[in-house]
Amino acid sequence: MVAQFQRLAAKESSDFGGTPDAVAAGPDWRERFAAEADLLVAAWSAPGAEEGRTGGMDLPARLVGSMALLDLTVHGWDLARATGQGDPGADEAVVAELTAAVAELAPTARKMGVFGEPVPERAGASGFERLLARTGRDVTAVTRSVGA
Repeated sequence: MVAQFQRLAAKESSDFGGTPDAVAAGPDWRERFAAEADLLVAAWSAPGAEEGRTGGMDLPARLVGSMALLDLTVHGWDLARATGQGDPGADEAVVAELTAAVAELAPTARKMGVFGEPVPERAGASGFERLLARTGRDVTAVTRSVGA
């Protein structure tokens, strides 16, 4: 996913259908993923990356950049939750950007099975918790600790 979003930042075509081997299982997968994530940040930081439309997806480039950020942010929360780690949270500016993207993407994402149905937002929820609820994540669900 990370490599495909790099290609979209450069206005190249992409293929999200395959299984990448660039970041595969092995002893150094963490370092390889970190390096690919750094390349993703560089790709979307390049002048013009957020302008116009992307290759392949033919969507507004800024929206696709937000999709990349959403993917990493929400799945980072998923992994932290699944492995019993603390809530990673998210910066308010990131939450604001992603909230707008989710509002635009949600109907199509739900039809494609990418987002679940929205979960009721609890009173006093943070902006990040509301964002997660809108993608179908239940932040109030009890998780088991790893090894339990």
